[in-house]
Amino acid sequence: MLRFADMVYATSSWVFPLAKWVSEPACVSIQLNEDGAGLLYSGALPSTQCSVKADHPFPPGYHGPNYFEVTVVESSSKLAMGVGFCGEHILQNNVPDHYCFSSAYFSSGTFLLGTKLDYNRFYYGSEYSSGNVVGCGIDWKSESYFFTLNGQKQQIMKDGELLRRRLYPLVSFEGKSYVRIQANFSSPYT
Repeated sequence: MLRFADMVYATSSWVFPLAKWVSEPACVSIQLNEDGAGLLYSGALPSTQCSVKADHPFPPGYHGPNYFEVTVVESSSKLAMGVGFCGEHILQNNVPDHYCFSSAYFSSGTFLLGTKLDYNRFYYGSEYSSGNVVGCGIDWKSESYFFTLNGQKQQIMKDGELLRRRLYPLVSFEGKSYVRIQANFSSPYT
């Protein structure tokens, strides 16, 4: 049986141009791996919040889907993270629910959509933790974006206004915990 993420890419030969995560200005709770695709978050306080975006945006207007996956390699028992995308300007010490023009799938199973017209809409799905693979993609042609968990569709959202801007893959973390992740910006997907 084909997974949802594989079906989306069955006809696409496109390769995501991203190479790494960037943390600028540097977030003291983030340590980037040498390859730039992996990172470790170590939040020291319950109030710690940190977001990291990719060094390149999704190519706007591309007629096929754009997709990336994040593997939660290991984490503390109290995981609070999100995988999604954001606009060009973010504050490194916040999470996506503080931004207009962002969306994320949080480890609590919550999906968040924030646009200037309809800020902070929530949807609910499956929770995730260590060992899970979380995906996020944009289908420019249908003006929709989607999230996957271990290759299975979790949520598809349609929002043309949100997608009419430069959008970057994003991971965010919150609270006193640790998590190690590894991103995959090109197929084959896990």
